Amino acid sequence: MHKGGVYIHIPFCRRKCPYCDFHSIATGDIPHRAYVDALLHEYERRLPDYAPVEKWESIYIGGGTPSLLDPQQLARLVRTIGASLAADPKALEITVEANPNSLTQEVLETWRSAGVNRVSLGVQALNDKALGWLGRLHDRQEAQAALKMLQDSGIGYSADMLFGWPDDSAERMEQELSELLSYEPEHISLYELTVYEDTPLFSRKQKGEAVQVGDDRRAELLSFGWQWLESKGFEHYEISNFARPGQASRHNDLYWSGGSYMGLGAAAHGYIYDTAGRRGRRYGNMTDVTGYMKAAGQGDTAAFGETSGPLELLEERLMLAMRRAAGLDLAELAAYAGVARPQLRSWLHEPMDILVRRGLLQRRDDRITPTVAGMMLADTLAVELCAGLPDSL
Repeated sequence: MHKGGVYIHIPFCRRKCPYCDFHSIATGDIPHRAYVDALLHEYERRLPDYAPVEKWESIYIGGGTPSLLDPQQLARLVRTIGASLAADPKALEITVEANPNSLTQEVLETWRSAGVNRVSLGVQALNDKALGWLGRLHDRQEAQAALKMLQDSGIGYSADMLFGWPDDSAERMEQELSELLSYEPEHISLYELTVYEDTPLFSRKQKGEAVQVGDDRRAELLSFGWQWLESKGFEHYEISNFARPGQASRHNDLYWSGGSYMGLGAAAHGYIYDTAGRRGRRYGNMTDVTGYMKAAGQGDTAAFGETSGPLELLEERLMLAMRRAAGLDLAELAAYAGVARPQLRSWLHEPMDILVRRGLLQRRDDRITPTVAGMMLADTLAVELCAGLPDSL
């Protein structure tokens, strides 16, 4: 059964974090109703293109800072799309990202009444020194208050944590992860601090400032965080994601397993898998909010579009699968890309054999999965597996 989800981008922030490379706009003047109107116009126009989707799994509202959007407008958005996607919207996983300093009891109750059943909270750290260095607008006390609010609410939630700034340590990670677990999150995303071009953090690095731990310390912290969370009963199901049993993100799994997702909003990206033609079509919306809102009411909001053939589908799925503990099934991959299973096995036989001998990959019949060591080198595994594929199909 081909599954799908909806991603909705809310690009507004109070201030842009120095490490962030997502498209967002720092503004105090948010066109709440007009932007939601535009999102719903785009949704109505795009929905027929997603006829191949047999079951809708999720709505994910990200940003930016979605918790800055007027909660009544966000509720209108969720109710309208949820009722359109499923006879029982409660069966959908409906997630909203939030920052601690813009999450209130009133906001949370309004979201819940609209059907939101999952919150992704951007904690990042639980000490004021690190939060200041990371350029976050909230402090430790505000993070604690938001965590307590979510714990008491009974709504499912995930917490984002960062690691890897210059003076970071395993001791700091253990202390803050221990404190985080006292608030009973069902899901934790543990991200390495990455320096992206065109960010203030990149400019600081170019000027010679130390903005990350060294490679050896990074590997130590990564390994420590993974092992520590697993020792506390979390399942490590993707490089940066850990969940209590049965609480993995259904929406994110769509990205990693080749599902379709409708991207709505300025700078949002979408993907449609054609189950009949074994092709994938991607698009990305224009980034200018004013231009997007005007186009949403009049015509196409896309800034670009591209089609993936069998070779691109194979490469994309292999790349994403090496980030997941579940890996992938070669028979399913062959069917997804529309190639013969024996042919796919022959292409991948040599690189798989090499990676298995190196202890980076495991194979049981048609299922291949990265080992723990392999997941730490996920990009390398993907490159070496894709090297076995032909140059064209």
